[in-house]
Amino acid sequence: MEMRICFDCGTHCESDVCPGCGRMTGRWQKVGEDRDPFIGRMIDGRYRILDLIGRGGMGSVYVAEQIAVKRAVALKVINSQDSFNSPLNDRLEMRFRREAMAASQLEHHNTVRVFDFGRTDDDVLYLVMELLHGRTLFNILKDGPVPAARMIRIGIQVCRSLAEAHDKGIIHRDLKPDNIMVYDTRDERDFVKVLDFGMAKLTQVSDTSLLTSHGVVVGTATYMAPEQARGAYVVPGSDLYSLGVVMYEALSGRIPFDASTQLSIMMKHMTDPVPPLVRDGYPRGIPDELNEIVNRLLEKMPGKRPSSALQLADCLSRIPADGFYDDHVQRPAGAPGSFLTPTMVQSLKRMLSSAEQRAYTRATRVFRRRKKSIRKRVWPLVVGVAGGLAAILAGALALLHFFGHL
Repeated sequence: MEMRICFDCGTHCESDVCPGCGRMTGRWQKVGEDRDPFIGRMIDGRYRILDLIGRGGMGSVYVAEQIAVKRAVALKVINSQDSFNSPLNDRLEMRFRREAMAASQLEHHNTVRVFDFGRTDDDVLYLVMELLHGRTLFNILKDGPVPAARMIRIGIQVCRSLAEAHDKGIIHRDLKPDNIMVYDTRDERDFVKVLDFGMAKLTQVSDTSLLTSHGVVVGTATYMAPEQARGAYVVPGSDLYSLGVVMYEALSGRIPFDASTQLSIMMKHMTDPVPPLVRDGYPRGIPDELNEIVNRLLEKMPGKRPSSALQLADCLSRIPADGFYDDHVQRPAGAPGSFLTPTMVQSLKRMLSSAEQRAYTRATRVFRRRKKSIRKRVWPLVVGVAGGLAAILAGALALLHFFGHL
């Protein structure tokens, strides 16, 4: 095993348990690597940073402990310290506080919760959020394209998150697979949380100079709406375009526009027609309705896209489920064919299975007990039981079919 250093006490060791402090924390660095300066640091006397989760263009995200309530949280350190040496000092902090405050007001269960934010004495901007344990859609896509059923479920939940934000005048502006967290809960598979509203743009504020200015492009080129690429004002439809790119990529395994430079990608979003999602029959299993929705989302003009995130969620939920929903994910709540909840469906399946087993056991016992003395009477009994069982199964399937199409 390679030599490592414990982040807690600095002891060199080769085991998973530090011989110096006796802790098994998983916070290690290889010998020769620079230690992250934030690990172990106290932020404003309230948060102790424990471990690095990841780094991105906007900053680094850490696991931290909220000391007062002994709660694990995600703490994001914003990459802005260098900018505080510039004349934009006050404007940058005001912009951050305004947008962080807006993000903290988002309460939908499909949106990551923002608990706190601030600036330390040494000019570190930070954002405190709920700690999630799951995989980003970016990491999920490393395994290959996502089945249509699963993408519809994810898409509906993203729409619900966006709907609340748009209703409060907040545009995400950087929706991409990295900002969509997917995980399983006790009651639901593929539960979604939309991340990174912390630097979103407020569309309904009087002092827009404190926010991202007109003519300044902010976002990720691969998922950027044409109007956003031009530096024009973004609208709720800009987020829907980004979601369209995400769905296109997730379903096909490729992005609609690619080039050697970010500027070239942005130009393609503005001018090039969208390549067909389905080419030569691949990917398979994409309903025509879903294909049409993705095409509408990728319209160049915002007015030609769905009018709202709620309308988009409704359109996705109306796609006929039969014939393409796989076993990995249950049908989205509210989708045609999903009147029965996943729990009800599983209970009914267990009930049918139990009824079938009981009928089979009963018939077997009768057959063994009487096969010598009344052999001629057994076959009608078995046939009758089998017929009764078939009637039970047929009735149950009819119920599923009936409720599934309400």
